[in-house]
Order: sequence, then structure tokens, then C-alpha cells
Amino acid sequence: MPRLELQASLYGHKGAVWSVAWSPRGLLASCGADKTVRVWHRAEGGAWRSVAVFGDATFVRAVRDLSWASDGRSLACASFDASAFVLELMGGKTPHLEAAVSLEGHDSEVKSVAYSSSGALLASCSRDKSVWVWEVGLDFDYECIAVLNGHAADVKMVAWHPTVEMLVSTSFDGTVRVWVEDEDDWFCAETLAGHNGTVWAAAFGEGGTGLATVAADGGLAIWSRENPPANLAGANPAFQVVARYPKLHAGPIYSVDWNKSNSLLATGGGDDCIRIIQCTEISSPNAPSETSKTKEESTANGSVPEQSAITSNLKKRCEVMATEMRAHSGDVNRVAWNPIDQDILASSGDDGLVKIWKYCSDVDKKANGT
Repeated sequence: MPRLELQASLYGHKGAVWSVAWSPRGLLASCGADKTVRVWHRAEGGAWRSVAVFGDATFVRAVRDLSWASDGRSLACASFDASAFVLELMGGKTPHLEAAVSLEGHDSEVKSVAYSSSGALLASCSRDKSVWVWEVGLDFDYECIAVLNGHAADVKMVAWHPTVEMLVSTSFDGTVRVWVEDEDDWFCAETLAGHNGTVWAAAFGEGGTGLATVAADGGLAIWSRENPPANLAGANPAFQVVARYPKLHAGPIYSVDWNKSNSLLATGGGDDCIRIIQCTEISSPNAPSETSKTKEESTANGSVPEQSAITSNLKKRCEVMATEMRAHSGDVNRVAWNPIDQDILASSGDDGLVKIWKYCSDVDKKANGT
């Protein structure tokens, strides 16, 4: 049976670690309640160590989220002190982080930041219900080019499409909004409502045709944007739900990430658990949903069935490939696949730890002769 194997537990933060983010070069950044940002590197011998720490008095409150630019040098940070900062990773034998620019404007806690795939745009979102889009210029010159309003409550996360300038935002209001640009004017092209309660996170996959969302209801929804228009502004993005896992976790799901290499999804939530999911096509979309156990059996003792497939008579089914029930001693706040090594997953939790996992499939076992 596929499984997650713990490779390393990284100590250094004091208090909850809110987020982890991989750089294009495989460095790992983390941030947390201790108002610090750390950068981790795996040495040639395989051991992980902290190579840079940034804190000082820059952040007044907890650092909630991180995003690397495509250059692997700029690291955006979201802070509960209503600001966003961009740090610069300086090279050399002793790497270190330096504050490059402070992005002011939000009226309340900044919950998430995300660079577009090109690095030309940065999005930020806040408890003030707004999403800001920043244009990235030379020499850390950032200019706000749009303030997007539409959510009725706290905006939890922003995520960019991998190939085009399409932005999604998730919110306490239970919706996901899809934002696109038309002649320098950003607007909400679509509002997705597929969960009960706060939508905590979203991740694009399958080259951008797929979108995964997770929420306080413990469920996972997979949306597909089939036959996308060439001109985003000229047509509604038209996302449709193609698969659901109504009770994937026994509590709220705080994070989801879609592996860009093998199409596996990872989720982490308030039940201290990490799950690895695979979505596959259903041969007959109108066939009855498959469930290996009843809902009552699934949620007994705070667990859900492994290797089960739960759909809603849709086009795909979601199968749990691996589960780590006690991944952290507390909420799992973030999961993130390594962009270079497709089998490596990082996670962060309320227990103050960053953990590195390896996904081992049945194929790996056969290759090793086990």
C-alpha cells in the first residue's frame, strides 16, 4: 500500500508554523507565530538545516503565508500586522534574508500572498475582505494596479493559474472567486459555491484545467475548466465540479496542493492528518457513486476510509492513496509538494514543526524488490 515516510522533522520555530513554500531551486521557506521566516536547505549528506532566519523587529505579529517569485530570490510574506513584505535572499557562502520592500494598504490581517507564474504580478488578500494585485517592476518596485472587492467576509487564500493571469481567492463567506483582467480592468468572472462553510484553500492542477478546493466542511471538491477560451476576458471561465470527496477529513481542511508531476493531491487539516489523493476518470459518469463504507462508518473514531472512492455521480472519483493520521501534534496548516523532487512533501503544523515526507508508491516497492 502506498504510504508517507517521514524524512526529517525541522526544529527552530517557536509556536505554530503557519506556512511552508518551496523555491524553484528546492529551498524551503517557513513562517509562523514567532514572527520569523526561515529558509531550509538539504545538504549533500541528506541532512536538513536552517541556512537563513529573518525576524528582527520587521514583523509586529505572526507571519501567515509565503510565496517565492520565479527568480527564486524574492520571497513575499503575509503578516497579521496588516502588511506584506518582500524579502530578498542574498547568496554566497552564508545565505541571508534582507527586507526589500513593505507593501502597505490592507486595513487588517494579510492572510495570503502569491506570485504569478511569470513573477510579474503578486496578489495579497486580507481579513478586510479585499484582494490586491501588485505589478512587480525592476529593483523591487511594486505598484498596486487593482483592489478587488466582492467577498462578503475574510479572504483566506489567493492562488494563480499556472499559465495565464487568472487568480482565484477563497473566503470565510464560503465561496471561491475567479478574477481575470480585461484591458487593465480586473473583474470577477465567476463565483464558485461548492462547500458548506469557510473555503480555506485552493490549488490549480492538470496544467490549469483542474482546480481543487478544500473547506471547513472537511470536503474536497475538484473543478474542471474544459475547453478554456483563448481570451479569458471574452468568456466566463465556466468551472464545473467533476469530483467530490464530501468528508475527506474528520475536521476542517486547511491546505491542499496539487503535484505538478504526477497529479497527486495532498491535503492537511484540523484532524492532525495528511492525506494523499488521486483523481481518476469514471468510465460511466452516470453510474452510482462508489463508497467502500457508509458515512457513519467513515467518520467513526474521527477517521475516514482509506482506499475509498466517493463521488457524486460526476466525471471523476477521488481515491485516498495514503494517510498519515498523526502527521503533526496539532492542526496541519500547510502542505506543499517539492517542485523538483515530485515525491517529497513538506508540511507545517501547530506543534511548531516543519516536516519532510516522501511519498512511496507500490511502484517504489516493486522497484526495490519488496
